[in-house]
Amino acid sequence: MTASDSDGTIVSWSLDIDNDGNAEYAGTGSPTTQAHTYTVAGTYTAKLAVADDGGSAAYDTEAITVSTPVEKYVEISIDGGEWQRAEGTHEWSYGWDSAAVDDGEHTIKARYFDGTALSPEDLITVNVHNEVPNEPPAAAFVYSPEDPKVRDAVQFTDLSSDPDGTIASWHWDFGDGAASTEKNPIHEYAAPGTFAVGLTVTGSDGATAYDEKTITVTPATPAKVTGLSAEPSNGKVLLSWDVPSDGGSPITGYNIYSGASSGALEYLATVSTTSYTDKEPAKGETWHYQVSAINGIGEGERSDELCVTASKMKENGAKSGSYASMAAAIPLVLSGSIGMLAICAIPLFALAVAACAIAFGRRKRK
Repeated sequence: MTASDSDGTIVSWSLDIDNDGNAEYAGTGSPTTQAHTYTVAGTYTAKLAVADDGGSAAYDTEAITVSTPVEKYVEISIDGGEWQRAEGTHEWSYGWDSAAVDDGEHTIKARYFDGTALSPEDLITVNVHNEVPNEPPAAAFVYSPEDPKVRDAVQFTDLSSDPDGTIASWHWDFGDGAASTEKNPIHEYAAPGTFAVGLTVTGSDGATAYDEKTITVTPATPAKVTGLSAEPSNGKVLLSWDVPSDGGSPITGYNIYSGASSGALEYLATVSTTSYTDKEPAKGETWHYQVSAINGIGEGERSDELCVTASKMKENGAKSGSYASMAAAIPLVLSGSIGMLAICAIPLFALAVAACAIAFGRRKRK
């Protein structure tokens, strides 16, 4: 609908889209283009009224027929199932979850309704092969004892699992710089402290998992004393030994044990250094010694036994001023000034070698 004035100028206008006496649109000057959407089908009379600068008015009407829109759609059927509407108005799409169906061939049919009739069916065949995702393993472990001390043999036991495979490898990090690839390793901690123990497992499909636990290691008694030896010193026997591991608590001293019979040693003295001087055994006399270390936790394991036997040089063919070992098959020459001093080390609970096999009775201390 348009308006014009041959001898003047249009100064106002109004548009009643359904001729009900109420103008839905109005303005000044010449009419402008208006867009309107009818929500109900039917026949409507639109009325355009104008007025010019000379005071004249005019109007025009036009019949408008609004019809119900024709519905067009696409339907899909899968494997002979019910027809389902696709989404869209001019272009259509249909979402199908192929992961929810069995592997193999599936038939998909489509048809189009143009507002009047359905089109012939269109058919395609698809081959579905769903890849089963790999499930990762789950890492888990326990250890025993739950409250270990320094030098305890801590048993780590793997409890990991793989829901769709097997555990192929293990990597343990004990938190103290040591590691293992065994399934159920045993580890000893050399020092006290709190350590983060981590286990990484790899499944048969290559996926990995990790578990971590904190382990607290407390101090222990000192380690077993080693290196116990004896040598003559101004008519006496000088015992010396190596410093053992302190178990995480400083060593405060050493206990000396002695006796005439192997396995029946009694407390002799406590010293703070790694040596002790005792009287030299009398001629033909044999003495056994052991040493243990002490710290704030307690007394550690005793050393292996060391036995000392003395006899006159001339009875053994030794030169004046020398000492010789009679232990085992390895000679040990020791410097000194009197007699012969025979040294033999006896492991704890082991049988004494020939030179130390005879007990000569309890030694009297002066």
